[in-house]
This record gives sequence, structure tokens and C-alpha cells, in this order.
Amino acid sequence: ANVLGVLIDRSKQPERVKRKFRLTLHRLVRFDGHQVFQQITPYVGRVESSSGLGRYFRVEGGIVGLSCRTGSLVVVEKKDEKKFDRIWEITNLLASGAKNIRPYVDSLLACPFFAPEKKGGKQHVTMVLFVDSAETGFFNSEVQETISAACSGFVQLLEGLHASGALRPVVSFYPGFRVR
Repeated sequence: ANVLGVLIDRSKQPERVKRKFRLTLHRLVRFDGHQVFQQITPYVGRVESSSGLGRYFRVEGGIVGLSCRTGSLVVVEKKDEKKFDRIWEITNLLASGAKNIRPYVDSLLACPFFAPEKKGGKQHVTMVLFVDSAETGFFNSEVQETISAACSGFVQLLEGLHASGALRPVVSFYPGFRVR
């Protein structure tokens, strides 16, 4: 959130300084026989509320689910109201039980994190970073590269903590959502 705040504040256009955005992290788990993504951090950023911690959605819905299913970074921008509304139909957002998109949101991003690869193994998404912004076009190539670098640094930190023994994995038979 601090990195994105700096990018917004660095903008030459003063009206962007207080633009709203928020981000959260989801983990992929299995509940009641269904693969779901669960919000594991409160929203942070320039928001009025930090709610949402613990809620979960089936992986078949939303842009977080789309990011899991494709193993790709997903960016959505509101350039046309009808097309923006169509995205929610295509991604089954409403069927997933998610709340309506906040009125200020004009762009969204979902960035998958992968489980360590095994020889000849399939890719599995273990977490997804979700970000929304009040600015259409906010997720330009510079911002996407910055988010990607921050995510890579986060993964390197976790792997370093694991290698040093400071962080130990929880035994699980669920490797994450298998990318189709």
C-alpha cells in the first residue's frame, strides 16, 4: 500500500494525490470440498474501512478466481460502463457471493503467487494479491512492474525465512489451485 501511495503522490496531477485504492492478499484453500480464495489480510491503502478479513469465495468467480484459473496477472479498467458490467457477468462475480464493486473503483488488478515448482510438476497458485483503484489506467506498465517487483521481493523474503528456519511450513495436502 505504501508503494502505491508513493506512485500516486508522485503524479503531476494534484487531483490524483488523494485518490482511493486498497489492496489485500488472498490464500487458496479447500473448504467443504470446494477450492476457494480466502482474504487473509484486511484491506490497506486509502480506504474508509479495512473489513473483509476471513471471507472466502469459490475460485470459479471474480478476477481473483480468473487469475487463479489462468495463472496470469489480470487487469480490468472501467473505460465503458457496459463493458465493465459485462466483466462481472463473464467472471461470475455476483454468483460467487461477492459484494458489489465499490462506486469509486475504476480499475482492478489480481496478481497470482505460485507454489514452488517441482520437476515436471504443474503450476499451482497459492495466493493472489488483489488491488483496486479509483483511477482508470492506474495499472499502467510502470505500476504493474512495481507491483511485480514488490511481489517478487515478498516471495524472496518468505523463501529466505524458510531456508533459515525462521519460518516453517504447515503440513498440507493442498498444494494450491492447479492452473488450467
